[in-house]
Amino acid sequence: MLKVVIALIASSILAGCLDPYSPPINDTDVDMLVVDGFLDTRARTVAVKLTKAIGLSSAMQTPLESGATVWLNGDDNSDFDLTESESGKYELTDIPIDPDRAYRIMIRTASGHEYASDYVSITATPPIDSIAWA
Repeated sequence: MLKVVIALIASSILAGCLDPYSPPINDTDVDMLVVDGFLDTRARTVAVKLTKAIGLSSAMQTPLESGATVWLNGDDNSDFDLTESESGKYELTDIPIDPDRAYRIMIRTASGHEYASDYVSITATPPIDSIAWA
């Protein structure tokens, strides 16, 4: 019983020594576009979600970036326009993807800012040959 009391006292003393850490950052003026996208070559679809970054201490929900023009651009100058399926989410299906080409995402926001990713080559995912539990 004495060991339990000593353990409780020690843990309460150690827990009381923790001080909150406030990093030296200015998170009040965060104005960055966050792009989350995926190109599925088997299903021949592309999906992109656009949001705006928020400060670390912000309690608000991540704002969606609506009204943008988003398209997939191939290194052969082919363009495929995505449509906004719901606020901040842009999609396109039945794209004639050429696995020998590289593609990038192009974005023009409603406020006129333009963004372009780097070209990325298509990489085939190898099949899973086995799964083991270690």
